[in-house]
Amino acid sequence: EVVAAARALPGPRVCVVGGRTGVGKTRVLHALRSRGEAVVDLEGLARHRGSAFGWVGTVEAGGGAQPSSEHFTNLLACEWRRLEARGEAKGGRGRGWVFLEDEDSHIGHVSVPKPVYAALRCAPLVVRVSLPEHARVRLLLDDYVAGHADGPAAGEWLARMEESVRKLTKRLGAARVGEVVAAMRAGDFSAVAVAMLHYYDKLYDAHLANHGGTGSGGGSRAGRLVEVAPADPAAAFDADELAGLVLRRVREAEKAEEAEEAEAEEAGRAGVVPGGCEGVIAGSGVDWGAVVLIGALAAACMAERLLRRS
Repeated sequence: EVVAAARALPGPRVCVVGGRTGVGKTRVLHALRSRGEAVVDLEGLARHRGSAFGWVGTVEAGGGAQPSSEHFTNLLACEWRRLEARGEAKGGRGRGWVFLEDEDSHIGHVSVPKPVYAALRCAPLVVRVSLPEHARVRLLLDDYVAGHADGPAAGEWLARMEESVRKLTKRLGAARVGEVVAAMRAGDFSAVAVAMLHYYDKLYDAHLANHGGTGSGGGSRAGRLVEVAPADPAAAFDADELAGLVLRRVREAEKAEEAEEAEAEEAGRAGVVPGGCEGVIAGSGVDWGAVVLIGALAAACMAERLLRRS
């Protein structure tokens, strides 16, 4: 029912760009933006890439800091308003789309506002980007190692990388963490990347599938889940190619919606859509209108603070 509600309400629909670690999701989002699509870069606003190593290459790595959760909420609300004011969201049938990356409930130390997280979990379309492991390792090395391992602050970077790995001891085990740290000190960053992929893949697969986005959660996501992959897995990574494939899946989803609605109308009954988001919506503490109309986020958060004080 929540997906049907999202289709009926005014404003752009959310398309989530997902995929395992290292598939270039942020690059694809930026390519979509270059194509003129409406994009909200949550990790850019949070100044963090989301994983234990998310500080690398961000403002925080240079001595700055992530915004507070409150400031992040305000930044997000302003960005959404900016997209609405400029009319950047595009799409068929008089509705546009806004593209966001599939995130956890926290990005580094920043909390994703509950209405936004619920919107991600209940998005009508989730496009999963897939790449072979060798391509993912190459992207991870570009993002997290290149310019850092041999840069002027290489010693500080390596110390922080080791610290980030050791924070995973409870999940990886002391022996495995020791192996990863040893590989890191030996400069075998490809081995480090492979180890981290195997760890994060399990977490992301669980996050992708269930409606709440947790490893122990149940149910399934409400929207359509489709996949895109490069035509030639051996070719160099091409974010624009993948962005084009994402847009193709969007158009296919729109046509499928039209067919479903026409069939429902002909049968004289309401359209049937996958369920599974009721728990997410209930847990968010907001109604579906607040979930979809993210532009009202700042006002909603202010109201919540005032209620707590009263």
